[in-house]
Amino acid sequence: MKKVNSSALKSAPITVANVKTRETSKKAPMPFDMTSLQQYCSNRWGYSASKTLKAAQELYETHTLITYPRSDCKYLPDSQFSQVQNIFNALVEGDQALADKIALADSSKKPLAYNTSKVSAHHAIIPTTKVGDFNSLPEAERNVFDAVRLRFVAQFCDAQVTKVTKINLESAGQKFLASGSIPVSPGWTAVYGNDPEACDPKDDKDEEEDQADKQQLPPLQAGDQGTVAD
Repeated sequence: MKKVNSSALKSAPITVANVKTRETSKKAPMPFDMTSLQQYCSNRWGYSASKTLKAAQELYETHTLITYPRSDCKYLPDSQFSQVQNIFNALVEGDQALADKIALADSSKKPLAYNTSKVSAHHAIIPTTKVGDFNSLPEAERNVFDAVRLRFVAQFCDAQVTKVTKINLESAGQKFLASGSIPVSPGWTAVYGNDPEACDPKDDKDEEEDQADKQQLPPLQAGDQGTVAD
């Protein structure tokens, strides 16, 4: 790659060669298996794998609020789809604060996660129809249960839609690329509110989105000109 002469660029004219914009959609991450749940809780709260497993075991054995946790599968049997609304009802009864988030979901919409042919010995980790007082759970168990329940609810929400823009520019014989993205529709990420770590966990990030800057770019079109400031 040719080294850029910064002194030649200072105050040089710069021209927009072309602007490309497209919309991308991203569906909710799949329900958790134990490994992805441990990765999520490590990224989110700094939990060790053993701490997450212990909390999940308590939620399964003592509180019966989640399904069998030692699973290596992210899919669910088709036969369980009929239980979705009952699970939603139990979640709201156990925590009224969740009602607004569940209102974003459509329990009649069957997600790709329901696929019996891809279920191994145990299916993905999801909430049960048991009603439990969410706020009375110990902190670690409450956090792990929150991760499981929100990931489940997100399955039934629309895809997140983002507008990605790439601008190619030329100045002093050099070519430059600016990229940015702006949200069009939050879709399933609205379940997580304004918490970017919660709705976009590191283990599930799309590689292309990682590479794209999150900055909002000014409206430009091919032929626009300006001057290099820095």
